[in-house]
Amino acid sequence: MTEPERDGPRRTRQAVHDLRRHGYTVHADVALDPAASASPPRPARSNGLAERRNRVAQAAAGRSPQRAQPPTTTLPSARPIPPKPAYAHTVHLTASAAAGRSR
Repeated sequence: MTEPERDGPRRTRQAVHDLRRHGYTVHADVALDPAASASPPRPARSNGLAERRNRVAQAAAGRSPQRAQPPTTTLPSARPIPPKPAYAHTVHLTASAAAGRSR
């Protein structure tokens, strides 16, 4: 609600307008009649969040001044893989060790 002090009368005027648009005859106070009581619109308040989002969107759409030219350094290659050892540990399981559970 941008204008909480005017929200009740605004909703009432909207209801009168909607009912009349659907063909109902509405007997309302003159203050509620949208044709007679339409006040001049208030000047729009600036919405700081919308302005900030607009600036961020424009900045994201444009090119960044930090990346005006491509980087001069080369990217590091993939991580080197260490050589395999000449030996490999062998794990031997006995039948009793594989069948039972340790406590």
